[in-house]
Amino acid sequence: MPASERERQPTVVRLSDLSSIVVAVEHMVGFRPAESLVAVALCGPRERMSFSLRLDLPGPGDGDAVVDAIAAEVAKRMAKARADAVMLFVHSDAAPVDGRLPHQRLVDIVTAGLEAPLREATLVGPERLWSYLCDDDRCCPAGGRPIERQSPAALTLAAEHAALGNVVLGSRDELVATVRPLGGIAATSMRQAQDRAIEAMLDRGLVGFADDVGQEIDSLSERFADPRASLTDDEAARVAIGLGDRLLRDRMFVRLSDPHEEGLRRLLSAVARRAQPPDDAAVCTCVGYAAYLDGSGVIAGAAFERALDTDPSYLMALYLATMLEHQIAPEEVRKCGADIDREVERRIRSRRRRR
Repeated sequence: MPASERERQPTVVRLSDLSSIVVAVEHMVGFRPAESLVAVALCGPRERMSFSLRLDLPGPGDGDAVVDAIAAEVAKRMAKARADAVMLFVHSDAAPVDGRLPHQRLVDIVTAGLEAPLREATLVGPERLWSYLCDDDRCCPAGGRPIERQSPAALTLAAEHAALGNVVLGSRDELVATVRPLGGIAATSMRQAQDRAIEAMLDRGLVGFADDVGQEIDSLSERFADPRASLTDDEAARVAIGLGDRLLRDRMFVRLSDPHEEGLRRLLSAVARRAQPPDDAAVCTCVGYAAYLDGSGVIAGAAFERALDTDPSYLMALYLATMLEHQIAPEEVRKCGADIDREVERRIRSRRRRR
């Protein structure tokens, strides 16, 4: 098998121990949750982890209404995810007291509201794990079990994500920051590069410029097959401005629907990090679309929000943000990519006839 084909084969990690599942959940949400309830939908006959939801834990002063609202939200979102079973993870620094785990009442109320069976409910502390469902000292001692981040399954999972350039960040704010624009001198330099790209587009014409940028994206995507790759302000600016052509943007949607287009994903994320308003709506929407398909709702939501901050009437961002809000499954969104593919082909043929 050629090396390129081997690289495309995903590593299958059997998450047979709870520590590895905790590590997998951290990769699903993209950061280590703090004072959070994470619900994971297990789907299909093999109960694959397919969707995760993170909510803030109720505070000391929160009453029954807050707990009930959290339980209702979990039940609604797990039902929309068509979960065949559910796992709950309570991430908290609070330790058990006299054998009673913190947030036990929350777990009980959430469990009672679920339509699907609960497979496991776990308290995740800084270093140890406790099960809300098992009190057998042989497997779930009162002092908890250590989180084994160095277990073979956990290390394999972390290495797989690291090879793709994905790391678990320390907080949700750090994750959201990955789709925020750079500021300071970097922003000034990028705005100047965008002005140069606009001048080049006016000289070349929008269609010709977009065609040139499309070829440039092909080359840059190959460069970004390496997670360590970088690009110049002028390269980033040309991509950001070129994506103002909706046909080129929609071609990116088609390519991003392919889970193997890692180089393109990294490239567009790097461009979005540099791009400045008012020329960042298209690239941010592309980044949000890719994150949506990958199941990263936090990044997708932040990217769509940024696109709409720049242009509140940007229809594709509005459309995708609405789908995310209504929790349309990524698989359904990917089907939209097939429809876009057919439309792109029609528009390409039409453009060629006009030329």
